[in-house]
Amino acid sequence: MLLTKNFDIQEFVPMSLYKLYGDSCIRFIDNRIPLLAQAYKDILTELYKEEVLVTINNKYKGGQFNERGFREFDTTTGALYSDHKYGRAFDSSFSLRDGRVLPIKEVYQKLLLRLPQLQLIGLTTFEDLEFSKTWLHSSVRYTNTNKITIVKP
Repeated sequence: MLLTKNFDIQEFVPMSLYKLYGDSCIRFIDNRIPLLAQAYKDILTELYKEEVLVTINNKYKGGQFNERGFREFDTTTGALYSDHKYGRAFDSSFSLRDGRVLPIKEVYQKLLLRLPQLQLIGLTTFEDLEFSKTWLHSSVRYTNTNKITIVKP
């Protein structure tokens, strides 16, 4: 089930969960998460002047990622009370159609140019790039501040 122009529900939940619940897995993720992923794609495509691919979960298409969106509580991936387990976070990587991988620090800097737009959607938190060198961790958790929170695992 498409949640936005470019993102399917399967990109936000593990394959095992999708096999059990199908499209009703939508209940496990915050509705702002796919909107934020779509905004990343749209903003970066505009700024790079060519299509940017945003990779979240891709195992259902034969890729390697399966727990970059919602994570079940019994997973050994990530922190015990990670925002992933509440459907409020996702990890993403970025590339161009020709396969070139975009450096996370560069992507981060470009997204900061549109920070007010992303905050209107609900972005509140990034993971410190010293810990997430090959992916961007984004969260819509409640922070009680209008500044972006930077978390360290």
